[in-house]
Amino acid sequence: DVFKRDRANAKTYHPIYQQHSLPFAIVNLIAPDRCITKTFSWLFQQIFLNFLKYIFFTEDVFKRDRANAKAYHPIYQQHSLPFAIVNLIAPEDIELILNNSKHIEKGAFYDFLHSWLGNGLLTSKGANWHKRRKILTPAFHFNILQEFVDVFNKETNHLVELFKSKCDQPIDLIKPVTEFTLYSIG
Repeated sequence: DVFKRDRANAKTYHPIYQQHSLPFAIVNLIAPDRCITKTFSWLFQQIFLNFLKYIFFTEDVFKRDRANAKAYHPIYQQHSLPFAIVNLIAPEDIELILNNSKHIEKGAFYDFLHSWLGNGLLTSKGANWHKRRKILTPAFHFNILQEFVDVFNKETNHLVELFKSKCDQPIDLIKPVTEFTLYSIG
């Protein structure tokens, strides 16, 4: 049985060791009847964080992606958690995708932002996105943005000071980040 407790160890679930394992074997670590001790919860946290570190935050990520690009040129797919990521290597393929707004689709990350930002430029897609982008493009000209550098610096310093003053306690980020955004662009 794959889901026996004695098989729940970090080595079993490390991505390097998963090549020949069942894809849903990690269910053993997160199944509700298994999460009964602090030690077990800690084990799951360590495995999950190490997995994220292995996928996203190691120095070898660039080397791994370059090796994949060379091996599977001009296009390849990789999986990170539940997401499939298609990597285009050839500039012609990238240009084809970026020049056609039909293919611009917001990723799952934007679903999290949608409840906070609504259906604005950042979260909209298709014709709505194109219309809003055309309206805002002149506002982001380099010379116009230069005028706001002092405001950006002031608001950033204010946010950093707020975080420093509350670094030893939990903080709800919604209010300060929302205010920072509004004061920076408002």
